[in-house]
Amino acid sequence: MLLLAASPVFAGTVRGVLVDKRGRPDPDQVLRFENRVSGDIYLVKTRRDGVFAAQLPPGTYYLRNSQGRPLLTGIACDKSSLDLGTVSEPARPSLWDFFHSQSMGEALVKSPAPSAANVP
Repeated sequence: MLLLAASPVFAGTVRGVLVDKRGRPDPDQVLRFENRVSGDIYLVKTRRDGVFAAQLPPGTYYLRNSQGRPLLTGIACDKSSLDLGTVSEPARPSLWDFFHSQSMGEALVKSPAPSAANVP
């Protein structure tokens, strides 16, 4: 019997610690890594101590909080691990944040697409 191992889908691990405006760990927050080219979004939740970690394919990412506000931009992920260190929430909203704000809406369609949805 011959077994072939596929190469891992994810390339590297990105880690960090999310802190609030006062510098305290921010637990149970959902963070979004958004690929700048493909638009793929990877969600990760912070632990009780604010620590988060995500395995991401190679690319450049934005890190956003649950409201879509950018926390970090230009995160280059490759096959090695990357430590972002301490990441803090922005101190106060600005007019510019309005243009970067994003949120996820409720799904309008509850059933899967038909099997011929993408056939010309």
